[in-house]
Amino acid sequence: MKAMNLLKASLALFSAFLIACGGNDSHQKVDTPKVSEPLAETKTTQETQETPPPASVNGVVNYLGAQASITFDGVAYKLAWSNPPQMKGMYYIQEYMPAGQTIEQYEDIFILDLYRNPETTIVDEVKKKVTFLQNRKKTDPTTTYKVFQNEEVNEYMVDIIVSDGNVVEWNVIRYTAYEEDGQFAGVKSFTMSKRGYNGMSAFVDKMHPVKSKLKKEFLSLPFPEVKPQK
Repeated sequence: MKAMNLLKASLALFSAFLIACGGNDSHQKVDTPKVSEPLAETKTTQETQETPPPASVNGVVNYLGAQASITFDGVAYKLAWSNPPQMKGMYYIQEYMPAGQTIEQYEDIFILDLYRNPETTIVDEVKKKVTFLQNRKKTDPTTTYKVFQNEEVNEYMVDIIVSDGNVVEWNVIRYTAYEEDGQFAGVKSFTMSKRGYNGMSAFVDKMHPVKSKLKKEFLSLPFPEVKPQK
């Protein structure tokens, strides 16, 4: 069973992200997203791109044909869950977790999504997320978010925080273009999600000393390449 992060739980509608230790920018427009400081330069990938990924990892099918693990902050996140392509093969999602955590009650997870539709744009997907968050704020006043753009690499980022009371999530989501045969073919998103189970204050206290470092490191990760099964 896939990890039910709070935004994705409500995401019978859209999906999930958040920003915990920052101000409330929930009225920021997405039509012309504010340009932040440049996203960190990408590093060389820690997994070779030459070797095709296995068809499955520990029984989890790699439908996206992406790398089997992600190394972050010195920890290996292994492919832990995937879903067969949905919406007539347009939507793919798979999740990565460190050893010792469970899908049902994770603290750290990476989520890789692909919306394989040449008729949608990166801005379209960011607007959907912002609309979802604006609606969520009506019932979850802790919802905050900021939208950033890096024109140099054609990437957007949404930094968010949501809570249902005791459970709090901080998500940083990156969006970029997906291409097939050199042509735009959809939108990829790459999410870093952190979760706390002891309320907002405890979560903020835990994340405050490391939040900036973790976000910078996440933005420096190469965006995973995908070769979806057709």
